[in-house]
Amino acid sequence: ADVYLTKTLGYQRGGALGRTYFLNCLMSQSDGSTYFTDAGITNVATASILRGVLMVASGVRPSLSGWTGASVSASLRAYDEFHISAGGATADAGESLGAIDLSSSGNQTFKMFLNGFTNTGTYSSCLTASLNPNSPSYLSKVFNTDPNLLEETGHYLYSHYDIPTNLAVPLPGNSSRGTTDDHRVMTDEHIIALVTGSSTRASESGGSTYEPDFESFADRFQHSRTPWVISQTLGSGPQNLFRFHALDAGEIGNRSWKISIANVQASTDAKYKYGTFDVLVRSWGDLDIDQVVLEKYVSCNLDPSSDRYVARVIGDQNMYFDFEKLVDNQKLVIEGLYPNRSNYIRVEVNDDIEHGVMEETAIPFGFRGHGHLVTSGPGEMLEKPNTSTVTTYVGHVTPAAHLNKLGAPSEPPIPMRTSVAVDSGSRAAVNSRLFWGVQFDPIKYGSNTNKGTVVSDLVKGFRAYYPDFGKTYKAFVRDNTGTANTDAGSILDVDKFNNNLFSFERILVKCKDS
Repeated sequence: ADVYLTKTLGYQRGGALGRTYFLNCLMSQSDGSTYFTDAGITNVATASILRGVLMVASGVRPSLSGWTGASVSASLRAYDEFHISAGGATADAGESLGAIDLSSSGNQTFKMFLNGFTNTGTYSSCLTASLNPNSPSYLSKVFNTDPNLLEETGHYLYSHYDIPTNLAVPLPGNSSRGTTDDHRVMTDEHIIALVTGSSTRASESGGSTYEPDFESFADRFQHSRTPWVISQTLGSGPQNLFRFHALDAGEIGNRSWKISIANVQASTDAKYKYGTFDVLVRSWGDLDIDQVVLEKYVSCNLDPSSDRYVARVIGDQNMYFDFEKLVDNQKLVIEGLYPNRSNYIRVEVNDDIEHGVMEETAIPFGFRGHGHLVTSGPGEMLEKPNTSTVTTYVGHVTPAAHLNKLGAPSEPPIPMRTSVAVDSGSRAAVNSRLFWGVQFDPIKYGSNTNKGTVVSDLVKGFRAYYPDFGKTYKAFVRDNTGTANTDAGSILDVDKFNNNLFSFERILVKCKDS
């Protein structure tokens, strides 16, 4: 699919080249939710959050509709009406800044125009969708999600982040805010934007001034991999221990399995300090309370001389064909010391462990942050919404501070488990099957039942592949612990971004009633 998209988006069809668009929205943490707070987002009332990544075919320019007027219950502008009032019948419809119907019956509805795309009997150039995952018109149910239909539909929803309303909602959403707050006084429905990368396609030749254009998905041959599993604090901080790579290349590893570390035990032997742990390869779509374990490796350790050494038990060999050499010198290469015993994964162990210089008491204690998109930084990674004609179709102008935020959205936080208890109050009881770390079942506040029966759609949004090639700056970063923030304040460090590092050292343990 990625190869198909690269070819299609690069094909000239008598108009602008196809581009990648970022659909983002100003959102507020819902009442009772700690979703933004837990991620370290300081302004829980006006966070610009990425909701979808959209690709369009050559010759198509998507845009968003505004209001007919200032009333909260007013309808979004009709397609033909918008043409006439915003620039004449031949003008492109819509703007990069758009409106959401936040009335009780509006269900977070917005309208997108596909300028340059001709209506057909099957596919329309005007799409009405919702940002509410529970709505029958949620964007993934309305927009095209099949890459093979890019030309037929004019667009392709590459990824989307299904944020449930109990976590956050489009502004205004927090009833505890006073009516003097600027986004309660104003009709603040113009809070959604559709923007592209600020750089042109020629930016690859920019040398030290290179900035990602978000258009090219060409990248080196890759296998999906987990973040590094880390130790407890040793010396200056936690140390990288090991991580897992999919044996099969491509996207399949992102959607087929996941890893759980269980039964972590520190050594109680003063003469042998290596602890033990289990490695579970689980089906990606299972839940903690209903696990589907594909493979299980018990009593593993980090002692290179042991029969239970994790690399020896699972295998660490990487087999690949070396295309980097001249054609006559290309050959099959096998790296690693231990044959692969797993049908799904191989393990990569920190060289310090293999060489016997890692502290022997090190045990798995957490994991580094997941890789993330970089949408803000030097030179403005994404364009700002076009507001030149805002006043032609809305009675109020959204504050400039809001418009600036809409040009630099962040990926939403990855949901983390905050408790391993089932039920609440006097009925609360620890369920030993629940794992700390990423919470795959939907988060519930208040009752905190931890009794989800399906995998959260929000978690699924983080499985999409993004290329991490680049020179000075990258559109996607991973394995960059310790990287400083940009001068513009953008957080690059995967551990610090949305507080995505997980460690047992951050868990509060209640030892007795107070």
